[in-house]
Amino acid sequence: LAALPQLGDETTAEGAPGELRPTVGKRVLPLTERGRGGAEQAALPGTDGSVAAEMSPLQRYAVPFENPEGKPLMAIVLIDDRGALGVEALQDFPYPLTFAIDPTAPDAAEKMARHRAAGFEVVALIDLPEQATAQDAEVALTASFATLDQALAILEGTGSGIQGNRGLSDQVSDFAGSTGRGLITQGSGLNTVQRLALRDGVKALPVFRDFDGAGQSPTVMRRFLDHAAFRASQEGGVVMLGRVRPATISALLLWGLQDRAGRVALAPVSALLNRAGTEVAAPN
Repeated sequence: LAALPQLGDETTAEGAPGELRPTVGKRVLPLTERGRGGAEQAALPGTDGSVAAEMSPLQRYAVPFENPEGKPLMAIVLIDDRGALGVEALQDFPYPLTFAIDPTAPDAAEKMARHRAAGFEVVALIDLPEQATAQDAEVALTASFATLDQALAILEGTGSGIQGNRGLSDQVSDFAGSTGRGLITQGSGLNTVQRLALRDGVKALPVFRDFDGAGQSPTVMRRFLDHAAFRASQEGGVVMLGRVRPATISALLLWGLQDRAGRVALAPVSALLNRAGTEVAAPN
């Protein structure tokens, strides 16, 4: 990570002294600086414990976000898996990120606590066997959110996922709705699972593009991010999926200084989920 731009380096895209683009997104304020007594109280400002207890997880664990200019939204979701490198550089990242964690990983709870304490949102990365039953899904999801109790949404995994079995995907959608969580699906064809979930009142949206899953170079990643920003300007919002890798971190930091980045507001994924079904772009 030696070649990465320093997070404290106040240099603009043109190289002149100044702040990192404020238009890229509202600066994430670490939870430890909010005076709210811990990540479990990372709800909306001014809410007491009793009110927070009545909130859904999607509300309770959402990071406060403002978009006064009404810009199109882009959420960056990064998978924090066993290959994650450079996560330490993200603790003071200059704009919102959302982290996806596999709840079956031995250090899943520790990762959740670290990201929540740094002021980021967490979602649960869920892959289920295609032959799994609805009961299997219920048991797996219950166990997953017992571990990742502050995860505000289900993110369909990039392996077996959840879409190969209608009964299975229906159960996952039902679980998200009944527990007050969102659902993020991998872009697949007509994305029927997401559309049916929306019909049933679940806050659901698709991943617009996995921008580093095929080992893309930072240059290609930035081109994908440019395309996503353009699409967000047309549709109102997109969700991009990546991984915690040095090349990805570098690409995000450099892209954040480009003109295209200033046309969108980088947002936590909850900001898009809460308006799901209205202005969120479908995968291309």
